[in-house]
Amino acid sequence: GRQFLCFPRVLSISEVARQMAGARQDAAVIDMGDQTFGIVTERDMLGLVASRQQDGEIGAVAVVPLRTVGTGRPLLEARRLLVESGFRHLGVVDEDNTLVGLLTMGDVLDVLQRDYMADLEADLQVFRQDLSLARQVIDSSTSAVMVVDSAGTIQSINPAFTRLTGFSAEESLGRTPDTLMSCDRAEPDFFASLVARTDQEGHWRGTVWCRRRDGTLRAWAMSVHAVHGDSLPVGRFAVVFHDATEAVQTHEALKEERDLIAAGPSVVFKWAPTEGWPVTYVSDNVERIFGYRPADLMAGRPPFSSLVHPGDLERIASELTCCMEEGTSSLEQHYRLRHANGDWRWIDDFTTISRNAAGEPVSLNGYVIDITQRRESEAALRGYSEKMRKLALHLPGMIYQYRQWPDGRSSLPYSSDGIRDIFGVSPEQVMEDASALFAAIHPDDRALVEGAVAVSMRDLTLWNVQYRINHPS
Repeated sequence: GRQFLCFPRVLSISEVARQMAGARQDAAVIDMGDQTFGIVTERDMLGLVASRQQDGEIGAVAVVPLRTVGTGRPLLEARRLLVESGFRHLGVVDEDNTLVGLLTMGDVLDVLQRDYMADLEADLQVFRQDLSLARQVIDSSTSAVMVVDSAGTIQSINPAFTRLTGFSAEESLGRTPDTLMSCDRAEPDFFASLVARTDQEGHWRGTVWCRRRDGTLRAWAMSVHAVHGDSLPVGRFAVVFHDATEAVQTHEALKEERDLIAAGPSVVFKWAPTEGWPVTYVSDNVERIFGYRPADLMAGRPPFSSLVHPGDLERIASELTCCMEEGTSSLEQHYRLRHANGDWRWIDDFTTISRNAAGEPVSLNGYVIDITQRRESEAALRGYSEKMRKLALHLPGMIYQYRQWPDGRSSLPYSSDGIRDIFGVSPEQVMEDASALFAAIHPDDRALVEGAVAVSMRDLTLWNVQYRINHPS
Protein backbone atom coordinates (compact mmCIF):
# COMPACT_ATOMS: atom_id res chain seq x y z
CA GLY A 1 0.00 0.00 0.00
CA ARG A 2 0.98 3.63 -0.37
CA GLN A 3 1.97 6.03 2.41
CA PHE A 4 -0.89 7.59 4.34
CA LEU A 5 -1.82 10.32 6.79
CA CYS A 6 -2.83 9.26 10.28
CA PHE A 7 -4.49 11.64 12.79
CA PRO A 8 -5.68 11.20 16.39
CA ARG A 9 -9.44 11.11 16.78
CA VAL A 10 -9.47 14.34 18.84
CA LEU A 11 -7.99 16.47 16.03
CA SER A 12 -10.40 19.04 14.57
CA ILE A 13 -12.13 18.44 11.28
CA SER A 14 -10.79 21.71 9.85
CA GLU A 15 -7.18 20.81 10.70
CA VAL A 16 -7.53 17.40 9.09
CA ALA A 17 -9.01 19.04 5.97
CA ARG A 18 -6.12 21.53 5.83
CA GLN A 19 -3.43 18.85 6.17
CA MET A 20 -5.11 16.54 3.66
CA ALA A 21 -5.29 19.36 1.10
CA GLY A 22 -1.67 20.30 1.74
CA ALA A 23 -0.47 16.72 1.36
CA ARG A 24 -2.74 16.13 -1.63
CA GLN A 25 -4.16 12.99 -0.04
CA ASP A 26 -7.62 11.66 -0.83
CA ALA A 27 -7.99 9.84 2.49
CA ALA A 28 -6.64 9.80 6.03
CA VAL A 29 -6.55 7.15 8.75
CA ILE A 30 -8.03 8.12 12.14
CA ASP A 31 -6.50 6.51 15.25
CA MET A 32 -9.50 5.76 17.47
CA GLY A 33 -7.33 4.22 20.23
CA ASP A 34 -7.10 0.64 21.47
CA GLN A 35 -5.63 -0.51 18.14
CA THR A 36 -8.82 0.56 16.34
CA PHE A 37 -8.68 2.69 13.22
CA GLY A 38 -11.21 4.54 11.12
CA ILE A 39 -10.97 6.43 7.87
CA VAL A 40 -12.16 9.72 6.38
CA THR A 41 -12.02 10.56 2.70
CA GLU A 42 -11.81 13.71 0.70
CA ARG A 43 -15.50 13.37 -0.06
CA ASP A 44 -16.29 13.20 3.66
CA MET A 45 -14.29 16.37 4.27
CA LEU A 46 -15.97 18.27 1.48
CA GLY A 47 -19.38 17.29 2.82
CA LEU A 48 -18.42 18.49 6.29
CA VAL A 49 -17.04 21.78 4.95
CA ALA A 50 -20.19 22.24 2.91
CA SER A 51 -22.38 21.73 5.97
CA ARG A 52 -20.21 23.97 8.17
CA GLN A 53 -19.13 21.17 10.50
CA GLN A 54 -15.40 22.00 10.63
CA ASP A 55 -15.18 22.51 14.40
CA GLY A 56 -15.94 18.99 15.66
CA GLU A 57 -13.49 16.17 16.39
CA ILE A 58 -12.53 14.08 13.39
CA GLY A 59 -13.19 10.84 15.32
CA ALA A 60 -16.91 11.63 15.46
CA VAL A 61 -17.26 11.44 11.65
CA ALA A 62 -14.72 8.73 10.77
CA VAL A 63 -15.93 5.43 9.29
CA VAL A 64 -15.04 2.71 11.80
CA PRO A 65 -13.59 0.15 11.61
CA LEU A 66 -11.15 0.42 8.71
CA ARG A 67 -11.25 -2.82 6.67
CA THR A 68 -7.77 -4.33 6.40
CA VAL A 69 -5.83 -6.89 4.41
CA GLY A 70 -2.49 -8.54 5.22
CA THR A 71 0.69 -7.68 3.32
CA GLY A 72 1.07 -11.29 2.25
CA ARG A 73 -2.40 -11.65 0.75
CA PRO A 74 -2.94 -11.84 -3.05
CA LEU A 75 -4.01 -8.67 -4.87
CA LEU A 76 -7.06 -10.54 -6.16
CA GLU A 77 -8.26 -10.95 -2.58
CA ALA A 78 -7.81 -7.22 -1.95
CA ARG A 79 -9.79 -6.51 -5.12
CA ARG A 80 -12.56 -8.84 -3.96
CA LEU A 81 -12.74 -7.11 -0.57
CA LEU A 82 -12.96 -3.71 -2.23
CA VAL A 83 -15.74 -4.85 -4.56
CA GLU A 84 -17.74 -6.74 -1.92
CA SER A 85 -17.48 -4.04 0.75
CA GLY A 86 -18.11 -1.11 -1.57
CA PHE A 87 -15.20 0.74 0.08
CA ARG A 88 -12.53 2.54 -1.94
CA HIS A 89 -9.76 1.98 0.60
CA LEU A 90 -8.34 -0.92 2.54
CA GLY A 91 -5.80 -0.70 5.31
CA VAL A 92 -2.67 -2.82 4.83
CA VAL A 93 -1.36 -4.54 7.96
CA ASP A 94 1.86 -6.48 8.48
CA GLU A 95 2.31 -9.79 10.31
CA ASP A 96 2.13 -7.93 13.64
CA ASN A 97 -1.23 -6.39 12.64
CA THR A 98 0.46 -2.97 12.39
CA LEU A 99 -1.10 -0.59 9.87
CA VAL A 100 1.56 0.10 7.22
CA GLY A 101 -0.36 1.57 4.27
CA LEU A 102 -3.58 2.17 2.36
CA LEU A 103 -4.70 0.34 -0.77
CA THR A 104 -7.16 1.47 -3.46
CA MET A 105 -8.64 -0.23 -6.49
CA GLY A 106 -6.27 1.86 -8.61
CA ASP A 107 -3.32 0.42 -6.69
CA VAL A 108 -4.64 -3.13 -7.23
CA LEU A 109 -4.97 -2.76 -11.00
CA ASP A 110 -1.61 -0.96 -11.07
CA VAL A 111 -2.58 1.01 -14.16
CA LEU A 112 -5.62 3.05 -13.21
CA GLN A 113 -5.64 6.42 -11.56
CA ARG A 114 -7.26 6.65 -8.16
CA ASP A 115 -11.00 6.73 -8.38
CA TYR A 116 -11.98 10.27 -7.53
CA MET A 117 -15.30 10.13 -9.40
CA ALA A 118 -17.50 10.13 -6.32
CA ASP A 119 -15.23 12.59 -4.54
CA LEU A 120 -15.36 15.05 -7.39
CA GLU A 121 -19.12 14.69 -7.67
CA ALA A 122 -19.29 15.68 -4.03
CA ASP A 123 -16.90 18.56 -4.77
CA LEU A 124 -19.26 19.87 -7.40
CA GLN A 125 -22.26 19.70 -5.04
CA VAL A 126 -20.55 22.01 -2.57
CA PHE A 127 -18.92 24.08 -5.29
CA ARG A 128 -21.09 27.18 -4.74
CA GLN A 129 -20.60 27.07 -0.95
CA ASP A 130 -16.82 26.92 -0.93
CA LEU A 131 -15.43 27.52 -4.42
CA SER A 132 -11.89 28.09 -3.22
CA LEU A 133 -11.61 24.75 -1.40
CA ALA A 134 -13.26 22.89 -4.31
CA ARG A 135 -10.82 24.52 -6.74
CA GLN A 136 -7.86 23.29 -4.68
CA VAL A 137 -9.26 19.77 -4.60
CA ILE A 138 -10.00 19.77 -8.33
CA ASP A 139 -6.54 21.06 -9.24
CA SER A 140 -4.84 18.42 -7.10
CA SER A 141 -7.09 15.59 -8.30
CA THR A 142 -5.79 12.80 -10.51
CA SER A 143 -9.16 12.70 -12.34
CA ALA A 144 -9.61 15.05 -15.27
CA VAL A 145 -12.18 17.84 -14.92
CA MET A 146 -13.49 20.16 -17.61
CA VAL A 147 -16.29 22.71 -17.46
CA VAL A 148 -18.37 23.09 -20.64
CA ASP A 149 -21.22 25.39 -21.61
CA SER A 150 -24.61 24.40 -23.02
CA ALA A 151 -23.10 24.03 -26.51
CA GLY A 152 -20.49 21.61 -25.20
CA THR A 153 -17.65 24.13 -25.57
CA ILE A 154 -14.80 23.72 -23.06
CA GLN A 155 -14.55 26.70 -20.68
CA SER A 156 -11.91 25.44 -18.23
CA ILE A 157 -9.85 22.36 -17.42
CA ASN A 158 -7.73 21.13 -14.51
CA PRO A 159 -4.09 19.98 -14.69
CA ALA A 160 -5.10 16.30 -14.71
CA PHE A 161 -6.99 16.92 -17.97
CA THR A 162 -3.71 17.78 -19.67
CA ARG A 163 -1.89 14.85 -18.07
CA LEU A 164 -4.55 12.35 -19.16
CA THR A 165 -5.39 13.67 -22.64
CA GLY A 166 -2.16 15.42 -23.65
CA PHE A 167 -4.05 18.61 -24.62
CA SER A 168 -3.00 21.89 -23.03
CA ALA A 169 -5.39 24.62 -21.91
CA GLU A 170 -4.49 26.70 -24.97
CA GLU A 171 -5.44 23.81 -27.27
CA SER A 172 -8.61 22.91 -25.38
CA LEU A 173 -10.45 26.11 -24.40
CA GLY A 174 -13.11 27.18 -26.88
CA ARG A 175 -13.32 23.78 -28.55
CA THR A 176 -15.75 20.90 -28.00
CA PRO A 177 -14.54 17.50 -26.76
CA ASP A 178 -15.97 15.96 -29.97
CA THR A 179 -13.54 17.86 -32.19
CA LEU A 180 -10.64 18.01 -29.71
CA MET A 181 -10.48 14.34 -28.78
CA SER A 182 -12.25 12.76 -31.80
CA CYS A 183 -14.73 10.98 -29.55
CA ASP A 184 -15.85 7.68 -31.02
CA ARG A 185 -19.60 8.34 -31.02
CA ALA A 186 -21.97 7.76 -33.93
CA GLU A 187 -24.08 10.90 -33.42
CA PRO A 188 -22.71 14.35 -34.35
CA ASP A 189 -22.29 17.01 -31.63
CA PHE A 190 -22.43 14.30 -28.99
CA PHE A 191 -21.39 16.54 -26.11
CA ALA A 192 -23.93 19.23 -27.01
CA SER A 193 -26.71 16.64 -26.85
CA LEU A 194 -25.17 15.18 -23.71
CA VAL A 195 -25.22 18.49 -21.79
CA ALA A 196 -28.76 19.14 -22.98
CA ARG A 197 -29.81 15.80 -21.52
CA THR A 198 -27.86 16.53 -18.32
CA ASP A 199 -29.60 19.90 -18.04
CA GLN A 200 -32.93 18.07 -17.95
CA GLU A 201 -31.95 15.07 -15.80
CA GLY A 202 -29.32 16.68 -13.58
CA HIS A 203 -26.54 14.19 -14.25
CA TRP A 204 -25.17 11.59 -16.68
CA ARG A 205 -22.65 8.81 -16.23
CA GLY A 206 -21.09 6.41 -18.73
CA THR A 207 -18.02 5.44 -20.73
CA VAL A 208 -16.90 7.39 -23.79
CA TRP A 209 -14.10 6.32 -26.13
CA CYS A 210 -11.93 9.29 -27.14
CA ARG A 211 -8.44 9.84 -28.52
CA ARG A 212 -5.50 11.36 -26.71
CA ARG A 213 -3.36 13.98 -28.39
CA ASP A 214 -0.97 11.20 -29.52
CA GLY A 215 -3.86 9.45 -31.30
CA THR A 216 -4.34 6.52 -28.92
CA LEU A 217 -7.96 5.57 -28.29
CA ARG A 218 -8.85 5.42 -24.59
CA ALA A 219 -12.00 4.69 -22.60
CA TRP A 220 -12.94 7.58 -20.29
CA ALA A 221 -15.21 6.73 -17.36
CA MET A 222 -17.17 9.96 -17.36
CA SER A 223 -19.67 11.75 -15.12
CA VAL A 224 -21.48 14.95 -16.14
CA HIS A 225 -23.30 17.25 -13.69
CA ALA A 226 -25.11 20.52 -14.13
CA VAL A 227 -23.39 23.20 -12.02
CA HIS A 228 -25.60 25.89 -10.48
CA GLY A 229 -24.64 28.85 -8.32
CA ASP A 230 -25.28 32.54 -7.84
CA SER A 231 -21.76 33.41 -8.99
CA LEU A 232 -21.71 31.00 -11.96
CA PRO A 233 -22.91 31.62 -15.52
CA VAL A 234 -26.10 29.87 -16.53
CA GLY A 235 -25.61 26.61 -18.41
CA ARG A 236 -22.33 25.30 -16.99
CA PHE A 237 -21.63 21.57 -16.75
CA ALA A 238 -18.82 19.82 -14.96
CA VAL A 239 -17.39 16.78 -16.76
CA VAL A 240 -15.27 14.51 -14.56
CA PHE A 241 -13.45 11.53 -16.04
CA HIS A 242 -10.52 9.17 -15.65
CA ASP A 243 -8.83 6.63 -17.90
CA ALA A 244 -10.73 3.37 -17.45
CA THR A 245 -9.38 1.58 -20.53
CA GLU A 246 -7.71 -1.23 -18.60
CA ALA A 247 -10.75 -1.60 -16.33
CA VAL A 248 -13.11 -1.80 -19.33
CA GLN A 249 -10.88 -4.33 -21.09
CA THR A 250 -10.55 -6.36 -17.88
CA HIS A 251 -14.32 -6.30 -17.40
CA GLU A 252 -14.87 -7.44 -20.99
CA ALA A 253 -12.29 -10.22 -20.59
CA LEU A 254 -13.90 -11.36 -17.34
CA LYS A 255 -17.33 -11.32 -18.99
CA GLU A 256 -16.01 -13.41 -21.87
CA GLU A 257 -14.44 -15.79 -19.37
CA ARG A 258 -17.70 -16.09 -17.41
CA ASP A 259 -19.63 -16.66 -20.63
CA LEU A 260 -17.14 -19.36 -21.64
CA ILE A 261 -17.52 -21.08 -18.29
CA ALA A 262 -21.31 -20.80 -18.40
CA ALA A 263 -21.43 -22.40 -21.86
CA GLY A 264 -18.76 -25.01 -21.19
CA PRO A 265 -18.67 -28.38 -19.42
CA SER A 266 -16.55 -27.25 -16.44
CA VAL A 267 -18.25 -26.11 -13.22
CA VAL A 268 -16.10 -23.76 -11.13
CA PHE A 269 -16.24 -24.25 -7.36
CA LYS A 270 -14.75 -22.52 -4.35
CA TRP A 271 -14.96 -24.44 -1.09
CA ALA A 272 -14.00 -23.58 2.47
CA PRO A 273 -11.29 -25.97 3.75
CA THR A 274 -13.43 -27.07 6.68
CA GLU A 275 -15.57 -30.09 7.49
CA GLY A 276 -18.05 -30.89 4.75
CA TRP A 277 -16.33 -28.45 2.31
CA PRO A 278 -18.98 -25.67 2.35
CA VAL A 279 -19.43 -24.10 -1.08
CA THR A 280 -18.59 -20.37 -1.03
CA TYR A 281 -18.87 -19.89 -4.81
CA VAL A 282 -20.08 -21.93 -7.76
CA SER A 283 -20.53 -20.94 -11.40
CA ASP A 284 -24.05 -20.59 -12.79
CA ASN A 285 -23.71 -23.57 -15.15
CA VAL A 286 -23.90 -25.95 -12.17
CA GLU A 287 -27.69 -25.90 -12.56
CA ARG A 288 -27.46 -26.95 -16.21
CA ILE A 289 -24.91 -29.70 -15.57
CA PHE A 290 -25.82 -31.05 -12.12
CA GLY A 291 -29.31 -29.66 -11.56
CA TYR A 292 -28.60 -27.57 -8.41
CA ARG A 293 -29.25 -23.83 -8.06
CA PRO A 294 -26.03 -21.94 -7.21
CA ALA A 295 -27.72 -20.09 -4.33
CA ASP A 296 -28.85 -23.37 -2.77
CA LEU A 297 -25.37 -24.92 -2.89
CA MET A 298 -23.77 -21.81 -1.39
CA ALA A 299 -26.38 -21.91 1.38
CA GLY A 300 -25.51 -25.56 2.11
CA ARG A 301 -28.73 -26.94 0.65
CA PRO A 302 -27.59 -29.71 0.36
CA PRO A 303 -24.08 -29.81 1.91
CA PHE A 304 -21.48 -30.61 -0.73
CA SER A 305 -20.08 -33.61 1.15
CA SER A 306 -23.54 -35.21 1.09
CA LEU A 307 -23.41 -35.21 -2.72
CA VAL A 308 -20.29 -37.39 -2.83
CA HIS A 309 -20.90 -41.12 -3.24
CA PRO A 310 -20.49 -42.94 0.10
CA GLY A 311 -18.07 -45.33 -1.54
CA ASP A 312 -15.79 -42.45 -2.55
CA LEU A 313 -16.19 -40.03 0.38
CA GLU A 314 -13.58 -41.48 2.75
CA ARG A 315 -10.99 -41.79 -0.02
CA ILE A 316 -11.27 -38.24 -1.36
CA ALA A 317 -11.41 -36.79 2.16
CA SER A 318 -8.20 -38.62 3.01
CA GLU A 319 -6.49 -37.48 -0.20
CA LEU A 320 -7.48 -33.86 0.38
CA THR A 321 -6.44 -33.86 4.03
CA CYS A 322 -3.07 -35.33 3.11
CA CYS A 323 -2.47 -32.62 0.48
CA MET A 324 -3.44 -29.80 2.85
CA GLU A 325 -1.17 -31.12 5.60
CA GLU A 326 1.80 -31.76 3.29
CA GLY A 327 1.65 -28.30 1.69
CA THR A 328 0.67 -29.57 -1.76
CA SER A 329 -0.70 -26.82 -3.98
CA SER A 330 -3.06 -28.86 -6.16
CA LEU A 331 -4.60 -32.27 -6.67
CA GLU A 332 -6.77 -34.18 -9.13
CA GLN A 333 -9.51 -36.53 -7.96
CA HIS A 334 -12.06 -38.81 -9.58
CA TYR A 335 -15.29 -39.69 -7.81
CA ARG A 336 -19.05 -39.93 -8.13
CA LEU A 337 -21.35 -36.97 -7.47
CA ARG A 338 -25.11 -37.15 -7.08
CA HIS A 339 -27.13 -35.25 -9.69
CA ALA A 340 -30.24 -33.43 -8.50
CA ASN A 341 -32.32 -36.09 -10.25
CA GLY A 342 -30.70 -38.79 -8.10
CA ASP A 343 -28.31 -40.19 -10.73
CA TRP A 344 -24.65 -40.74 -9.84
CA ARG A 345 -22.30 -38.91 -12.18
CA TRP A 346 -18.57 -39.61 -12.51
CA ILE A 347 -16.50 -36.41 -12.32
CA ASP A 348 -12.92 -35.22 -12.67
CA ASP A 349 -12.11 -32.69 -9.92
CA PHE A 350 -9.08 -30.41 -10.36
CA THR A 351 -8.49 -28.39 -7.18
CA THR A 352 -5.85 -25.85 -6.09
CA ILE A 353 -5.29 -25.01 -2.44
CA SER A 354 -4.94 -21.31 -1.53
CA ARG A 355 -2.96 -20.60 1.62
CA ASN A 356 -2.29 -17.58 3.82
CA ALA A 357 1.13 -16.22 4.74
CA ALA A 358 1.46 -18.88 7.43
CA GLY A 359 0.84 -21.64 4.88
CA GLU A 360 -2.60 -22.46 6.26
CA PRO A 361 -5.31 -23.42 3.72
CA VAL A 362 -7.89 -20.64 3.34
CA SER A 363 -9.85 -21.86 0.32
CA LEU A 364 -10.12 -24.71 -2.16
CA ASN A 365 -10.52 -23.49 -5.73
CA GLY A 366 -11.23 -25.85 -8.57
CA TYR A 367 -13.40 -27.04 -11.38
CA VAL A 368 -15.22 -30.29 -11.96
CA ILE A 369 -16.13 -31.99 -15.23
CA ASP A 370 -18.84 -34.60 -15.71
CA ILE A 371 -17.04 -37.55 -17.36
CA THR A 372 -19.86 -40.08 -17.02
CA GLN A 373 -20.47 -40.33 -20.76
CA ARG A 374 -16.74 -40.64 -21.44
CA ARG A 375 -16.38 -43.45 -18.90
CA GLU A 376 -19.38 -45.25 -20.38
CA SER A 377 -17.91 -44.87 -23.87
CA GLU A 378 -14.53 -46.13 -22.68
CA ALA A 379 -16.17 -49.11 -20.98
CA ALA A 380 -18.13 -49.88 -24.14
CA LEU A 381 -14.97 -49.57 -26.22
CA ARG A 382 -13.08 -51.88 -23.87
CA GLY A 383 -15.90 -54.40 -24.14
CA TYR A 384 -15.88 -54.11 -27.93
CA SER A 385 -12.09 -54.46 -28.05
CA GLU A 386 -12.22 -57.55 -25.84
CA LYS A 387 -14.94 -59.01 -28.04
CA MET A 388 -12.87 -58.37 -31.16
CA ARG A 389 -9.78 -59.86 -29.49
CA LYS A 390 -11.65 -63.05 -28.66
CA LEU A 391 -13.08 -63.17 -32.19
CA ALA A 392 -9.62 -62.72 -33.70
CA LEU A 393 -8.34 -65.69 -31.68
CA HIS A 394 -10.66 -67.96 -33.67
CA LEU A 395 -9.83 -66.56 -37.11
CA PRO A 396 -7.15 -68.17 -39.28
CA GLY A 397 -4.05 -66.08 -39.87
CA MET A 398 -3.90 -62.58 -38.37
CA ILE A 399 -5.80 -59.27 -38.43
CA TYR A 400 -3.76 -56.09 -38.54
CA GLN A 401 -3.67 -52.38 -39.29
CA TYR A 402 -0.69 -51.10 -41.29
CA ARG A 403 0.63 -47.54 -41.17
CA GLN A 404 3.46 -46.00 -43.21
CA TRP A 405 5.01 -42.52 -42.96
CA PRO A 406 6.39 -40.45 -45.88
CA ASP A 407 9.97 -41.23 -44.80
CA GLY A 408 9.34 -44.98 -45.21
CA ARG A 409 8.92 -45.87 -41.52
CA SER A 410 6.00 -48.21 -40.82
CA SER A 411 4.16 -49.80 -37.89
CA LEU A 412 1.23 -52.03 -37.05
CA PRO A 413 -0.84 -50.07 -34.51
CA TYR A 414 -3.01 -53.16 -34.13
CA SER A 415 -2.31 -56.81 -34.83
CA SER A 416 -3.98 -59.92 -33.48
CA ASP A 417 -2.12 -62.67 -31.65
CA GLY A 418 -1.93 -64.63 -34.90
CA ILE A 419 1.16 -62.57 -35.76
CA ARG A 420 3.12 -64.70 -33.30
CA ASP A 421 2.45 -67.89 -35.30
CA ILE A 422 3.09 -66.35 -38.72
CA PHE A 423 5.99 -63.94 -38.15
CA GLY A 424 7.26 -65.03 -34.76
CA VAL A 425 6.91 -61.52 -33.25
CA SER A 426 4.46 -60.11 -30.71
CA PRO A 427 1.89 -57.36 -31.37
CA GLU A 428 3.82 -55.09 -28.97
CA GLN A 429 7.05 -55.45 -31.00
CA VAL A 430 5.52 -53.95 -34.15
CA MET A 431 3.09 -51.44 -32.59
CA GLU A 432 5.56 -48.56 -33.08
CA ASP A 433 8.02 -50.04 -35.59
CA ALA A 434 7.31 -52.79 -38.16
CA SER A 435 10.98 -53.48 -38.98
CA ALA A 436 10.90 -56.78 -37.02
CA LEU A 437 8.07 -57.99 -39.26
CA PHE A 438 9.86 -57.07 -42.50
CA ALA A 439 13.03 -58.68 -41.20
CA ALA A 440 11.15 -62.00 -41.12
CA ILE A 441 10.29 -61.78 -44.86
CA HIS A 442 12.55 -63.83 -47.13
CA PRO A 443 15.19 -61.49 -48.62
CA ASP A 444 14.27 -62.56 -52.17
CA ASP A 445 10.60 -61.60 -51.56
CA ARG A 446 11.05 -58.34 -49.61
CA ALA A 447 11.11 -56.09 -52.70
CA LEU A 448 7.97 -57.85 -53.99
CA VAL A 449 6.10 -57.09 -50.77
CA GLU A 450 7.28 -53.48 -50.56
CA GLY A 451 6.33 -52.90 -54.20
CA ALA A 452 2.82 -54.31 -53.64
CA VAL A 453 2.36 -52.04 -50.65
CA ALA A 454 3.49 -49.00 -52.68
CA VAL A 455 1.00 -49.76 -55.48
CA SER A 456 -1.83 -50.20 -52.95
CA MET A 457 -0.97 -46.88 -51.32
CA ARG A 458 -0.79 -45.08 -54.64
CA ASP A 459 -3.98 -46.51 -56.16
CA LEU A 460 -5.88 -47.10 -52.88
CA THR A 461 -6.54 -50.69 -53.95
CA LEU A 462 -6.61 -54.03 -52.15
CA TRP A 463 -3.43 -56.02 -52.50
CA ASN A 464 -2.79 -59.74 -52.54
CA VAL A 465 0.74 -61.11 -52.62
CA GLN A 466 2.39 -64.41 -51.78
CA TYR A 467 5.81 -64.41 -50.12
CA ARG A 468 7.98 -66.52 -47.85
CA ILE A 469 8.72 -66.03 -44.15
CA ASN A 470 11.90 -66.96 -42.28
CA HIS A 471 10.22 -67.84 -38.99
CA PRO A 472 12.55 -67.36 -35.99
CA SER A 473 11.86 -70.95 -34.96
